[in-house]
Amino acid sequence: MKAKKPTTVPHTTMHVLMGILTIVIMVLVGTTVYLLMNRPAKPTATSQKQPAPQVSKNDDTEGTEFLTPTATSTANTTIVSDDDLVMTTTTPISFADPQVRFTPRVPVYRFKPDLSDVVRADELDFSPEQQQMLAKNGFAVTPSVAFEFYPLYETDRYEQMPFFVTTDSLAHSYHLLFSLVLKRMEEQKLSASLIKLTDRMLAVSLDQYNQLKGTAWEEPARRNVGFFSVAKLLNDPRAQTPDMVKDQVTQELALIEAHAGRTSSPLFPQLQEDYSQYVPRSHYTKSEQLKAYFKSMMWYGRIGFNMTRAEDIRSAALMTMGLRDAKIRLRWQQITDPISFIVGQSDDSGWAEFEQVMKNAFPDSSTLAALTKDTAGFAKLTEEVKNLPKPQINSGHISDTTINRETEFRFMGQRFTMDASIFQQLIHDKVPGRMLPEGLDIPAAYGSEEAGKLIADSINPIYISQMAAVKKSLAEQTVAQRTATLYGSWMYALQPLASPAPKGYPWFMLNQAWTRKQLATYLASWTELKHDTVLYAKQAYAAEMGGSPEEPPQKDDRGYVEPQPLFYARLAALADMTIQGLGQRNLLDDKSREALQRMSALSRSLQTISVKELENAKLSDDEYDIIRAYGGDLEHIWNDVQDNEGQSTLDTPAALVTDVATNPLGGEVLQEGTGYIARIYAVVPIDGKPHITQGGVFTHYEFSNAMSDRLTDEVWRNMLNNDSVPKMPAWTDAFITP
Repeated sequence: MKAKKPTTVPHTTMHVLMGILTIVIMVLVGTTVYLLMNRPAKPTATSQKQPAPQVSKNDDTEGTEFLTPTATSTANTTIVSDDDLVMTTTTPISFADPQVRFTPRVPVYRFKPDLSDVVRADELDFSPEQQQMLAKNGFAVTPSVAFEFYPLYETDRYEQMPFFVTTDSLAHSYHLLFSLVLKRMEEQKLSASLIKLTDRMLAVSLDQYNQLKGTAWEEPARRNVGFFSVAKLLNDPRAQTPDMVKDQVTQELALIEAHAGRTSSPLFPQLQEDYSQYVPRSHYTKSEQLKAYFKSMMWYGRIGFNMTRAEDIRSAALMTMGLRDAKIRLRWQQITDPISFIVGQSDDSGWAEFEQVMKNAFPDSSTLAALTKDTAGFAKLTEEVKNLPKPQINSGHISDTTINRETEFRFMGQRFTMDASIFQQLIHDKVPGRMLPEGLDIPAAYGSEEAGKLIADSINPIYISQMAAVKKSLAEQTVAQRTATLYGSWMYALQPLASPAPKGYPWFMLNQAWTRKQLATYLASWTELKHDTVLYAKQAYAAEMGGSPEEPPQKDDRGYVEPQPLFYARLAALADMTIQGLGQRNLLDDKSREALQRMSALSRSLQTISVKELENAKLSDDEYDIIRAYGGDLEHIWNDVQDNEGQSTLDTPAALVTDVATNPLGGEVLQEGTGYIARIYAVVPIDGKPHITQGGVFTHYEFSNAMSDRLTDEVWRNMLNNDSVPKMPAWTDAFITP
C-alpha cells in the first residue's frame, strides 16, 4: 500500500501561524504578571488568604492565640525569561492522610526472669541490670558509641542476629533525606537567587534614595540601602558599600560576625537585635556558600520594620514599590515559595499585605513623586497598617512585663510553625516566670498524658489553664490544616508515638517504660526537624520581666518490626508529598527522588508487616527477608546523602543539636540534641515463642545554654566524644540501663 504523502504548510501560512502564536503567548504571560502584581493574598505556598487567628479565652490569661494553618499547599507561578528566572506553574499538593485499619490481637506471652526460655537470648551476655529490665518490661535500652543506625543493624546481620526494626531508625532516615534535599536546593537554586534578588533590591533602593533626597522619605530610603547592603556584603565581602551607609553597615557586619547577643542595631537604633542568632548552625556550617546564605536569610527574616513608626512605614512602602517589578517579585517568590511549602507561611506581614493597604491609602502610588507628595494618603496609610495581622510568635526582645506584639513588616519573614506557637502560649508572659519551655510541652499539647505528668510546671495552675486552652485549639484543627506543609506533616507522622499502646499490642509495649521510650523517639525526631529548619522556622522568645552478600542463615534470625503501622503509613505519605511538592518545583534531582521513593516503599512494607504482627498473622519468607535486609536499606539511604564518596560515620555522625527557644532576660536558650545511637533489646513473640531481637534507638538531650553560645553540630559532637554532655532526662531511666 502506497504511503500517504505528508501535508505541507506553505511558508507564508507558517509565518502567520507563528505570529499569532507569539501574540497569544505574550498575552498569557502579560495577564499572569498583571494578576501577580495585583494579587491581594499573601504570597505563600498556599495562595489562599490567611484565616483570622483563632482565639481561646480563659479566666487566668489574656488568651491563647493560634494562627490556623491553611489546608493545602499551592504555588501558582508563571514562566518569565530572566537568566535562570524560570518558574513552572504547580498544582496544589496535600498530604494524603492514610487510613490504616486493623484489630490488635497479639496473645499474651511470658518468659522466665532468667531469659532461659527466650530464643537466642543465651547468645548475648546481658548484665544483671539489663536482664532485670528485660524481665520487668520486655525490653531494655543500652547506651553505645554507635555513630549511626545502619552499622548496628549490619553488624547484627553478619552475626545472623534477629533484627528489631525501630521507628527511630526510619524517622532518622527521613531526616537524612529531608536535610539533603534542603541543602541541595539551597546550594543549587536559592543561594544564587538570593544574591540576584539582593542586587536588584539594592539597585532599586539606591535609585529611590537619589530621587528622594530632601524629602521626608530620604532617611527611610537611606536605611533601605543599608538594609540591602548588609545582605550584599554577607554574600560578597569584597562588594563596595555606598558611602551614606558605610559606617553603619560595617558596624552591623561586625555585630553579626561577633554574634555575642542582644544590642542596639546601628542601622535601626530603636531595634534591639539578638545577634547570637547569626551563628551558622545545622547543615549551614558545611561550606562558605551555605554560611553566607544562612546569615543573609537570617537578616532578612529577623529585621522587622515597626508599623507604629513613620520611618519604618515609609521603608516598608519603598520596598513594596520595588517588589512591583515583576522580575524582582518573581525572584523573591522563587525563594519563598518552596520555603512556604516546606516550613509554612511567614508569621509577619510582607509586601503582599502592604501592597493592599497602600492601594487603600493612596489613590495613586505608581511613582515616587505621587507617593511622597500625598501627605493625606500617608496619614491614611499609618492608620491602615494598624489593621495588618499581628505576629503569633514573639521572636525578639520585649521590655514590657506583658507581651504586646506589634505589627512588623519583614522583607522575607521567618515562618510560623505550630510547635513554636505552642511554646509561645506556655512561657512568660502567658505563664508568668516560665522563661523557657520544655520539649515535652509539644507531645503533651497533642494529648500525651505521660508527657504532661513529666513536665516540671504541670502543677502550676496557670500552666494547667494555658495547656487546656492550647489542647482545645489544637483539637479544632483539621488534618488538612495540620499537614499543609512538610513541617506539619512530619509532626503529624510522629503523633502515633505520643499515645500509649492499647490492649492487644505486644506485651513489651504495654507498660510505662515503653510509653516513655516512645516519647524519647518523638522528641528526638522532632529535634531533627527543628535542626533542619532552624533558619526558616520562627523561634519563640519569652517576654522579659523586665554491607556485602551473606550466606543463607543457619540460625533462626527472624526479626520483628516495631508495630506502629500508622506511623509507617504517615511517613510514606510524607515521603510522597516531598517528592510531589519539590518535584514539580524542579527542586528534586533524580538521586534524591529515587531515595525518597525507596523510603516510601520501605515504609509501606513495614506498615504491612506490623499490621500482620498485630493481628497475629504469620509473616511470609519475603517479609522476613525485608527485615533481614533492613540494615542494608538504611546504609543505602545513608550513602545517598553523603557529599563525597569514601565518607564514614566518623565524618558525618547522626548526633546533632539545635536551639528551639530563647530567654532574653536570662541570656539563655533551650537546646535539644541527639547523641550516640543506643542499642535496644526486645523480647517479641514469633510463632508463639519469645524471641530476643535487637536494633537501634535515639538518645535525646535537653538542656539550657548561654544565648551567646548557641551550639553547632561540630561543637556538640566534640562534647559527646569528650563525655562532657549533660545527663539525659531523668525520666529515661525507666528504660535505659547502665
